[in-house]
Amino acid sequence: MYKLRHYEATDLFRAAWRESDHLELFGMGRENAIALSQYYADGPCWTLLWNHQIILCAGVIKVWDGLGEAWFRGTPLMYEHKKVVKDMTIQVFQSIKKHGGFRRIQTAVQEDWATARRFAKACGMKEEGRMPFYGINGEHFVRYAITDEE
Repeated sequence: MYKLRHYEATDLFRAAWRESDHLELFGMGRENAIALSQYYADGPCWTLLWNHQIILCAGVIKVWDGLGEAWFRGTPLMYEHKKVVKDMTIQVFQSIKKHGGFRRIQTAVQEDWATARRFAKACGMKEEGRMPFYGINGEHFVRYAITDEE
């Protein structure tokens, strides 16, 4: 059974993340991971569960009035529930944009992560351009956004 609920800061520590996410989150140190989890909770955010297991956590951080930065963290379960993940994410991001006062919601996706890039497009975001050396280790990213123009 699926359940969509408000993201709780403890979700970041309870989910069975992919190995790369786990290394990133817990490699930054506990204090930084706690700060990140609280940062995520500052904006509109949600957690999708299936049988009490976290599939994903996502939300929008308010950068300034009208501009939000989308974030998304998915567990391996998201690959088993692709249609529900896509449909729920589209609905929630559209609702946040409409009711949260955002003219623009944007995100940055690592250039070589084809699955995430396809997902951003499937969620209604348009590719805006390449961001060379944007990542902490010099990785290239691509900017995606959904705006009032769409």
